[in-house]
Amino acid sequence: MHFTSLIAFSLTAAITAVSAYPITGDDVNCRSGPGTSYASVKTYKRGQDVKISCQTSGTDVFGNSIWDKTSDNCYVSDYYVKTGSSGYVTTKCGGGGSGSSGGGKDIIAAAETQKGLPYVWGGGGCKGPSGGGFDCSGLTQYAICKALKKTIPRVAQDQYDSGMGKRYPRSQAKPGDLLFWGTGGDCKNKVVHVGIFIKDGLMINAARTGTPVREQSIWTSYGGEEICPHVMRYVAVRGVHVGVLTGILVDSLEPRFASACASAPEIDPLGTELWFQASLFSWLTVCSWNKNSI
Repeated sequence: MHFTSLIAFSLTAAITAVSAYPITGDDVNCRSGPGTSYASVKTYKRGQDVKISCQTSGTDVFGNSIWDKTSDNCYVSDYYVKTGSSGYVTTKCGGGGSGSSGGGKDIIAAAETQKGLPYVWGGGGCKGPSGGGFDCSGLTQYAICKALKKTIPRVAQDQYDSGMGKRYPRSQAKPGDLLFWGTGGDCKNKVVHVGIFIKDGLMINAARTGTPVREQSIWTSYGGEEICPHVMRYVAVRGVHVGVLTGILVDSLEPRFASACASAPEIDPLGTELWFQASLFSWLTVCSWNKNSI
């Protein structure tokens, strides 16, 4: 009980206080902007802790396009920062709130990588194309999984109804928002298509059999489908992953049982508090059991 209480206390403290992460490379440049073309303003040594104030996308570095803005007001590639996650662990720079899509350009960019693939009914999802292509909601799920590191529902109606995002009037659409169409304009029960808003008059989508994933003009009515009055905005994950906390705590746990506690789930901070409490309780119980069994 004492061990479990100690870990629970440590987790609680870490959730509110963790903001510094170690550098994993030698003489890592911190630049004036999120990319390798920006001037280096200082360097960090291996093992040096840096505080991240926000994150954004930039030049891809060994498969990681996230850049961390540090408390030194410069940007370092997330590839060289041990955050414990391959995704975002804090707020997006200049993003968030009702005035921003909080990663909308990243959503569009992810969808753009799939341009030219054919429409396949039931095709695609978080892991990419299946059956050689995507359908409309498979593409949107993939783009948001790739850009925001979160899994939204798979079908268009559920994406429109999901509590993981927030609805806005279509007149307030931002890049990366999802557009929807309903049969006969019935968006409450009959949403049949979804696309990704790029800018006024333009979207990217997987429309129908015979057309590839592509950019095209936004239509308001086609074949009995009417555009819905609202868009859905999904934003970047904000908060700390349990995996991040695990990595920090494991360093202080005995090597004999640390590995048993090193695979905690991720938190989706948008409405999963009860799930997190249950998962955290189970995780602590397993860790405590392993400790007391040695």
